[in-house]
Amino acid sequence: MTKSRSSHFARRVSAVAWREFVSMVFTKAFIFGVLIVPGIMIVTFAVIPALLHEGPRAVTGRVLVFDPSGTVAPAAQAALESILARQLDPAADFAEVGTSGAGGTAGLLAATGASADTVSVRFESTTKPESELKNLLKVGDCLAYAIVPEGLLAAPPEKQATYTLAVATWTSPSHTSLFTRSIRDGIVKARLDAAGEDHDALKALLAAPEETAIRVSEDGNVAPESAAGRMLIPMGFMMLMWMVVFTGANQLLTSTIEEKSNKVMEVLLSAASPFELLTGKVLGQGLVSLLMLGIYGSLGVAGLVFAAMADLVTPMSLLLLVCYGVTAYFMVAAMMAAVGSAVNDLKEAQSLVGPVMLVVMVPLILWLPISENPNGWVAVITSFIPPLTPFVMILRATGTAEPIPFWQIPATIGLSVMASIGFLWVASRIFRVGVLMQGKTPTPMELLRWAMVR
Repeated sequence: MTKSRSSHFARRVSAVAWREFVSMVFTKAFIFGVLIVPGIMIVTFAVIPALLHEGPRAVTGRVLVFDPSGTVAPAAQAALESILARQLDPAADFAEVGTSGAGGTAGLLAATGASADTVSVRFESTTKPESELKNLLKVGDCLAYAIVPEGLLAAPPEKQATYTLAVATWTSPSHTSLFTRSIRDGIVKARLDAAGEDHDALKALLAAPEETAIRVSEDGNVAPESAAGRMLIPMGFMMLMWMVVFTGANQLLTSTIEEKSNKVMEVLLSAASPFELLTGKVLGQGLVSLLMLGIYGSLGVAGLVFAAMADLVTPMSLLLLVCYGVTAYFMVAAMMAAVGSAVNDLKEAQSLVGPVMLVVMVPLILWLPISENPNGWVAVITSFIPPLTPFVMILRATGTAEPIPFWQIPATIGLSVMASIGFLWVASRIFRVGVLMQGKTPTPMELLRWAMVR
């Protein structure tokens, strides 16, 4: 008898789950949003690098430089040739000083695509007034002109002194940056030469060294330190889980409200109990969420492989993503299903869903401190507070080169599983009362009373 009852329960639940899965997956919106969009993204990622590799159009001409000493133009020419030569050896850029922002000359070359094949520019000294230089620029007799005041070449230079670079309207921003960098380096070189200093020797002495950062754990193991891995990868894992969980849970909320308002729920309840119906709907949408997790997770891993960063994601991280993602879905979906059964439309649902969203947004707010200190007291405490547990743990487990205490992983997975069962139990008790209720929207306290009704 018990076996027969269990088989009937499994059959009805699987029927509801399959109906929920099919009604969501085999639709044009799902196929376009979940299948076609990733395909478009993959094609885009493959095409954009090829387009960027094409680089800017070739530029040929002269840049006129007006300065009292006449030394800036040849120095700027030498600086330009050095910049173009560094494209063949980007690592040499680390020895250069005076760069602004990250990347230095290598970053400039990456942004401009500059090379000796695309850039043939001559820096020439001139004594012509600025009005005549403007006319030459208008008629295309030069690519740009620069006015360098005498104060910039003094030793020490005037603090408020600046030089002016004028370019034609058709000049690309990348070439403007190249001209600016060349003239700026040329001014520095001309200033040092006038002071009797060796520019190259001083540049080598002032070069900032590169570091090799490592992390040493308490047991003496050494691992490379990766700021990007500790900050961006964990956030990517959590955002992927967040997107998949809330997409599936929100679809469950919407379908529950629609079926209740259209009286479809009453027909379904004639063939299955409220608990069987709730379980089937949660499982069906769970399969949809799992499919989305697989699709977008694979897309993310493929992107990391394409960017030569696949070592930042381990098989254990992917396994934990699935484990924590499943439990996070069941907790959030149970709350959404309970709310959907108790209201009559989406507007009414907002007042009840709001507190749920505020609670689960805590990991987003705490992302930075948790990523900075995965074993701190904030991270540890929030790891054991459902429904925050899965989101916080995926941040901690994927965000540090020094592993978190191993016992916390099975402990939090076990806690998440028990919390999921508890959330489903409470949701089923609210569901059985609310699914047939009509009229006024219940308050959170009324929902708790429904959960306590026997």
